[in-house]
Amino acid sequence: MNWDQIEGDWKQFKGKVQEKWGKLTDDELDIIGGKRDRLAGKIEEKYGVAKEEVEKQLHEFLNTKQGEVMYKKIFTVLIFALGIVFNTPLSYGEQKTTTVEETSTQTTLTPASAKSKKAAPGTTTTTLNTKYTTTKEGEPRIVLDQEALKKMSATLCIDGFKSYVSNDKKNICGGQVSAPDIAYSCVWNKKGEAAFAATSRGPCNLDFTQHVGSIVVTKTDYISRPPLPYGSEAHCCVREAKDSSASN
Repeated sequence: MNWDQIEGDWKQFKGKVQEKWGKLTDDELDIIGGKRDRLAGKIEEKYGVAKEEVEKQLHEFLNTKQGEVMYKKIFTVLIFALGIVFNTPLSYGEQKTTTVEETSTQTTLTPASAKSKKAAPGTTTTTLNTKYTTTKEGEPRIVLDQEALKKMSATLCIDGFKSYVSNDKKNICGGQVSAPDIAYSCVWNKKGEAAFAATSRGPCNLDFTQHVGSIVVTKTDYISRPPLPYGSEAHCCVREAKDSSASN
């Protein structure tokens, strides 16, 4: 930056000059009009300093303003560069998704029917058909074992449900599949009726899981020592180790 730039943009720099030399009035600054020699003369007059000292002060002022301008330029370039970086999607780690419409079937089962896959005498099997939109993830799924499932137990079900996994006797849905597939139970843990979205996942919160129905604990099925209080409903979440639809 040189003094010609200050003179050419005097309206912007006039305030800075007044901050530096506060004895100069607005009228005097208007008369100076950005001229270096006029400013130097007024500084000598107002502050009673030698010409050499005035020149030193003007030189320091010019260098300071030049530094501020350079800083602003660098800052602007950095902001622009960061804006490009944060607005550009990262290619690695992204998942391609496809939205499809399907029809899910949710069936209320009893323990007897869960094992035999047929409705037990005196029980009612209810099927609910719902249309929902799901997103199939492009990344291959990770096979989870029971130990890994235990560590994730706090996040396996949506809010309001408690999960029971592995060989916990309260996991009354666990016997519906065999390894490496996994099944766990989500039990409503708040007052009022259970609430969850009518999707294929239901209350299940783990990726690639399907809500395959529920089991109600009754005295008919558990004469004594029930795994859960009578009337409790365990929603069954099944996660297959492999995508069965991939081979179709």
